[in-house]
Amino acid sequence: MKTTGDRRKLAVLTFDDGYADNYEVAFPVMKEYRCKGAIYLVSKSVGTIDVFWWDQPMVDSGKPGSGYEVLNWDQVGEMQDNGIEFGSHTLIRRLLPQLSVSDRKDEIQESRKELEAFLGREVSSFCCPEGRIDEQTVRDAGYSHRVVTDLAEAEPYGPLALRRVGVYYHVDITIALESKCKDLHDDFVNR
Repeated sequence: MKTTGDRRKLAVLTFDDGYADNYEVAFPVMKEYRCKGAIYLVSKSVGTIDVFWWDQPMVDSGKPGSGYEVLNWDQVGEMQDNGIEFGSHTLIRRLLPQLSVSDRKDEIQESRKELEAFLGREVSSFCCPEGRIDEQTVRDAGYSHRVVTDLAEAEPYGPLALRRVGVYYHVDITIALESKCKDLHDDFVNR
């Protein structure tokens, strides 16, 4: 994410995986409060009806409701046109430490290429699944930074790392998002 001006009160909302609720729930609130955000997409999943491997047990159990759908390219385009940035969260969301060096490079580099082709702009930010990747691999793939959370970070923080505070599935995201966006908005307006 590119920044200008006073960074003492800089905050960016970030979302992993590219779920459709980023568009349906988060995007309207972010527009209302003029909050910036970044969404890290699994590039091969955008616009598909695929279910991520970690969601499959819930789908198989017949849990009611949605929440497993991913963004489509029209939604991504609209959000980009309204100031949301997009970064890479790999090609098909495999766990990188389990892959060969060659497959790891493909996951990282090919995702960036696909996203840049659709978005028509440089993709400079990377979010590694579960935070487990060394900075040199990210740098070699051409990214300027990576986002990490304390919970997931397995590699030491380095100059490319932007730390995040996680909000996880057990938190009511609508309430948390509304509260965070309002607080950020009020803080910037009143400073």
